[in-house]
Amino acid sequence: MRTKNFTRFSILLILSLLAHSCQEEIKPLVINEQGYFTLHAQNESDFHISGEEEPKTRSVLQPDGSVFWSPADSISFFIGNGANGGYPLVSNNSSDAAQADFIGKIGNCPQGATCFAIYPYNAKSSCTESSLSTYLPSEQTAVEGTFADDLFISVATSQTNQMNFYHVCGGFKFSVSGEGIRKVVFKNNDGGLLAGRLTIGFDESGRPVVTSITDGTDAITVNAPDGGTFIPGK
Repeated sequence: MRTKNFTRFSILLILSLLAHSCQEEIKPLVINEQGYFTLHAQNESDFHISGEEEPKTRSVLQPDGSVFWSPADSISFFIGNGANGGYPLVSNNSSDAAQADFIGKIGNCPQGATCFAIYPYNAKSSCTESSLSTYLPSEQTAVEGTFADDLFISVATSQTNQMNFYHVCGGFKFSVSGEGIRKVVFKNNDGGLLAGRLTIGFDESGRPVVTSITDGTDAITVNAPDGGTFIPGK
């Protein structure tokens, strides 16, 4: 009997996905003498890739279904509120990792201040004291076996250097059976928006909730990699 293993493409659609909280050692808020801030980032989520094991973090899809931070991932970091992408923090891991430290210079961050972060960094992201705003594009490029860079939105809030990131989007895999297909379009039958500017709030347990989508579309177009065509079965 022949079996086939298919590596499928993953895209992102907006879903409200909750996450399990966990007890972690709380590290004190620290900024060094040069003004550099280190954020310890990890993620616990109910997001699943076709029923595979629960991912631990977010950026690169692993064979077992977990999702790791990749080197040089960057996030938008906010203290209380802000605009224009906030402070950019960049991960310092040298390989894909289940947890990562994000480092960068920030402004004054008094002890006890509520901080927020969004992956990926976007110069158009903004933050109020209770919600975040960022953008999910309606045109995406498929990447075999994982997600495109700077696409899989996740957010966090904390009063310490420790942040647990929660996924705002959901993903799914697909493959095509025909030759010569350059793009695939996913359309919402009820007209609800699938992409656009997201406003993300937090519920009573601190988990993210998409409260609105504006300037968006009810369809997502997924282009084949490298401007070519999808390979059937991949």
